[in-house]
Amino acid sequence: MRKYIYGTLIGLGVLILFGGGVAWASVGHGFWSNGQFSEGLAKLLGISTDELKVQVQNKTLPKLLDDKGITHQQLYILKEDARLQFQSDILGMSLDDYKKELDDGKTFPQLLDEKGIGHVQLREKIKSQMKERMTQHLQTMVDDGEITQEQMQERLRNFDENDGGYMMRGMRGFRGWRHMMDF
Repeated sequence: MRKYIYGTLIGLGVLILFGGGVAWASVGHGFWSNGQFSEGLAKLLGISTDELKVQVQNKTLPKLLDDKGITHQQLYILKEDARLQFQSDILGMSLDDYKKELDDGKTFPQLLDEKGIGHVQLREKIKSQMKERMTQHLQTMVDDGEITQEQMQERLRNFDENDGGYMMRGMRGFRGWRHMMDF
């Protein structure tokens, strides 16, 4: 039961973090713009991440994917690696080491237990990763002239003052972390 709850929580965190929807639709406008997914997709397409962003903004990425013969399976693998990277970062492991542990039959909750990461630490690690990715995303917006440095700092202050805001509220569940994680 615990592994399903952890999986659901992490999945929810990734969904909230990355904006959900079709993965490539958010490459130019979401947290993917500075992430492993966009870097992997750009590499797969043989273009830079800046060129990828232009493709997304011009709504020509689906045609480019078709032209290059990129399959849904390849996109799924990129998306799955991004999800696993999120979890491996929480565990403080490399992606390759984490995949090896999964291949050996271990689960994310088992590895959390082995590392001594409880629900409070898990929540703080998720919040920290969200803030890091939010900072990267906001910096991109500043660099692109969409917002000012002051607006970026204000948004980060709001994130801190509201304990992660709406991103983390969705992680608390109906009766709190203790109940949801079956501790």
